[in-house]
Amino acid sequence: MINRFLASAALALALAACGGEDSGTPPPTGGGTPTPSPTPSPSPTPTYQTFAQLTGDRTFSKACAGYRSGSALTPISASEFGEGISQGRGLALGFTAATNTWNITGPGFTTSFGPTDLAATQPADTIFYSRTTNGLPERFAIVSRPFGTQPAEYVRGSSVTYPTGSSVDDYFCVFGVPTLATDPLPTGTVTYTQFNVGGRAIRATAAGGAIFDLRDSTVTLSANPATLQVTTQITLAGRELVNGTPSATLTQFGTFTSTGAVNARPSYAGTLTSPGQTVVDANFAGWFFGPQGREAGYAFNIVVDLQGGGRLTSAGAVTARR
Repeated sequence: MINRFLASAALALALAACGGEDSGTPPPTGGGTPTPSPTPSPSPTPTYQTFAQLTGDRTFSKACAGYRSGSALTPISASEFGEGISQGRGLALGFTAATNTWNITGPGFTTSFGPTDLAATQPADTIFYSRTTNGLPERFAIVSRPFGTQPAEYVRGSSVTYPTGSSVDDYFCVFGVPTLATDPLPTGTVTYTQFNVGGRAIRATAAGGAIFDLRDSTVTLSANPATLQVTTQITLAGRELVNGTPSATLTQFGTFTSTGAVNARPSYAGTLTSPGQTVVDANFAGWFFGPQGREAGYAFNIVVDLQGGGRLTSAGAVTARR
């Protein structure tokens, strides 16, 4: 997106320079009125619908990360925004308006969720679909947590739980109304100030296992259109789920940072690091949403070997607003 914008600006400057070059022809001495140069028309400002205003059939790009639970716990590395399932790790998402149905394709499965799958109890700021097939859970959630008092306008978080053979895949994703390539971010460093985090961490040690809710993690995020860099920091923290309810104790899992890059997909992506920790696999990937990147979002996966033995496998999604 930003490369294309900068290239257009460079071309305009080059054309202006060519227009000022001396052709060697003497100026006219009279005999007519010069024709004025036409005034170029300004580029139209892109317009956006909010997510709530979308209608009709839709296909959505997503960035996703997760893990596969089975005989072993396997991380699913963060897929870039718009990657789909081309690399064997993301999801494809579509909506069919006539049946009010969400259609999901992942590596090894295709499924749909419609009105009959809506859970009887809906969590706050969430559209939640849930059913059980052959004793295994199949779930899909669309999350629109506000940024303080400001509703989320363009970005959405989502999660998918789906069985694949003898395993169950859990994905955490972002999607929505993406920022257009013709609508670059403002110049200078763009800093996001409001965040929501959703996800899970699974701690497996010789003493046993535990699952943590990651919504109390904290994040920083900034983007620089001039350098095509996106910088983030995640301070990973979770509350252990006891019978499905987060405990009062907040457990810290460390701070992870990255300076990723914008690519031609378009997406941004990077590798997360944490000094002093044994990081096995840690990545983030996502995109901007709404006019000039008003909102943003990314998926992340973080796997570390614990100092006392065992492993922490985590995945989640971040939504942000500036």
